[in-house]
Amino acid sequence: MRFGIISLILVNKFHFIFIGLFFAAPLYAGGTIQGIVTLRGNPPPAQRRAIVSEHVVCGTRHTDDDLKVDNGHIENVVVYLEGPMTQGKALNLNEPKVVEQKGCQFVPHLTLLPAGAPLLIKNSDGILHNFRTLSRANPPQNLSQMAGGPPLRLILERPEVIELACDLHRWMQAWVVVMGNAYYALSDAAGHYQLTDVPAGDYRLVSWQERLGRMDKRVVVHEGEVANQNFIFVMKP
Repeated sequence: MRFGIISLILVNKFHFIFIGLFFAAPLYAGGTIQGIVTLRGNPPPAQRRAIVSEHVVCGTRHTDDDLKVDNGHIENVVVYLEGPMTQGKALNLNEPKVVEQKGCQFVPHLTLLPAGAPLLIKNSDGILHNFRTLSRANPPQNLSQMAGGPPLRLILERPEVIELACDLHRWMQAWVVVMGNAYYALSDAAGHYQLTDVPAGDYRLVSWQERLGRMDKRVVVHEGEVANQNFIFVMKP
């Protein structure tokens, strides 16, 4: 929003000198994309896997919590506009994202990373870890990280979905989704997502979940309006 004033100087009762005009007006009026992500079918039970080493630090069992569904609503689905944007909001490249190896788990399990922003990998356990990226668009990384060592710093420039793994502890898994523009969100516990200040246009809207895969839809955005677009994933038997 731009703000300003109108300035006039009185010369006499009939004449004024105009000094300036600067008024309030919106610089940009975008639209909103929103919707609900749901699951048709019964979600599978969480998988429990035995931990075979480092029990003092890692425990004895790990429960996969990779699909969160409440009354058919799916949480933590990544929803984003595909492709580069020539207008609208810019990516925030100044704030690093952190993935911590803690209790022999990657925390958080899912990270949304602006392309070109720093990704820091920390080892908070008192044991050796290995950090490997199963990436294609970006150069794969396979690095060891000593206990108490400094964080590893990565820069991932190309948008893609990347699986993280630790070869020393095979149950450790996480995901980093490298975003190519600033229009992305995670669905909440009610399955709701929202993208705001989207420039008017015709877009491909993508939803992705690690167990359910990817779904694409076309969405048209008009200035100052709301475009509703829901996603329904089907659980295969």
